[in-house]
This record gives sequence, structure tokens and C-alpha cells, in this order.
Amino acid sequence: MNGADPPGDGPPSKREGERVEVHVEVEFRKAGYHKSTMDLQDLSRSGCKVELVERVLPGETVWIKLPGLDSISARVAWSRDWVAGLEFSNPLHPAVFDMLLARLRSGR
Repeated sequence: MNGADPPGDGPPSKREGERVEVHVEVEFRKAGYHKSTMDLQDLSRSGCKVELVERVLPGETVWIKLPGLDSISARVAWSRDWVAGLEFSNPLHPAVFDMLLARLRSGR
């Protein structure tokens, strides 16, 4: 699993690069539902952890819109209570990831 790992379940799995704690609202949508806004809690090139406003199941495909990017598809890697780890269908390019982190840190 390359998406964010569930908290407290042993050592984190190997992932493609660093996981960075962030707190920003992002748009989220699952098939057959309207988009909603939720809190992005951490981000890596290959996935993220979000605080949910609606339940999701592992394996579901969802779409997330990160600031300044088009919506990207992701698979729900895990879900516990109102938090889920998402694995992006295509990892973010390193330059895109760096640009996104700079944008999030500057508050733009």
C-alpha cells in the first residue's frame, strides 16, 4: 500500500517519498455523490489522509481536488471511523508535489 497508513497499526509501509502533515480543505467526491469539502491531513506523492464527511469503503474509487490541480482519482486504501487513506491512481510528479507543498505552506 502506498497511500497513507492507518494510525497505530504497526510500522508504516514503504511509500514513494515523504509524508507531509498538512491541514487544508479539499474537494472530494465518490461515484454517484455530489462533491463535498473535507480536511486533508497529510500528503505524499502517492497518496494522502483525509478526514471524512461521508463513509467510504476500502477499494472504492474517489476523486480529490488538491489546490491548483485538476481532480485526480484515488483508491481508498483504508478507512477507520471518519478518517481514510487514499492511494492516488498515478503518483504526483516530484515537481508537482514540490509546487503543491510550496503553495500549501504559503497559504495560497
